[in-house]
Amino acid sequence: MIEKAFAKINLTLNVVGRRKDGYHELIMIMSPISLCDELLVEAALVDEVVCSNAELSGEKNIVYKAIKLLKSSYNISQSVKITITKNIPVGAGLGGGSADCAAALRALNVLWSLNLSLKELANIGSTLGAYVPFCIYNRQALFSGIGNEIEFLNSIKGYVVLVIPNTHISTGVVFENTHKLNMLRMNIDNQLTAVNDNDISSLRENLFNNLQDITLELDETCRKTYEKIILIDDKFMMTGSGSVFFAIYSDVVLANKITLDLEEQGIKTLQSKLTTEEI
Repeated sequence: MIEKAFAKINLTLNVVGRRKDGYHELIMIMSPISLCDELLVEAALVDEVVCSNAELSGEKNIVYKAIKLLKSSYNISQSVKITITKNIPVGAGLGGGSADCAAALRALNVLWSLNLSLKELANIGSTLGAYVPFCIYNRQALFSGIGNEIEFLNSIKGYVVLVIPNTHISTGVVFENTHKLNMLRMNIDNQLTAVNDNDISSLRENLFNNLQDITLELDETCRKTYEKIILIDDKFMMTGSGSVFFAIYSDVVLANKITLDLEEQGIKTLQSKLTTEEI
């Protein structure tokens, strides 16, 4: 079978504290986008994960860990080969690894007739990665805590222009520098209202990510890219801990114009949509 693994963007990302166990407390509004990897899942003699990005093949891939976790948890003797076609940039803040893991869990749930609910799959996924539960559901949502508290929102539709700097960001390194943040809990009522009302104009005015300044300080390529793109549209914002920036639009014509303007400046882009395709 083939399963799609949808990328995500953070419409808001607010680091509000750090717990004694080292995990950071977050408040995030996230949306899946139509950009996706594809997973081909098929029966095999031994478990194997092969990726179009060869560096991501093998046992270190989170998808391989998902296979082994399901097999050990439910006493599965069958083996699978999962082939991942990567379209989501790596080290980009788009949740590609988490999306692949979630897609694998959904596919294996069907292949092995486990009959697990999405909530059960999300609980399993939470042991593999903080963003995996979100990617299981593929719905716009408010996430809080360490990614384990989910409140689903109305579906917002729009067009997304992604800017892809030629650099990879280490999430761990960015979070190691959160001591530089004034970790205040932001009021996100305006953002929640904009999402629930499908108000792209208001949402553009209220996007925020308090990791962005840290990443711009740490990575020169990101900083120089950001300085260029805000001359074209100052509503671009970083997703996750970087390196990708995005802007959202209600009008595809405007999204196309911005994309053309960026590419004329030699800036690599991708276009996508805020997706409402629920699992």
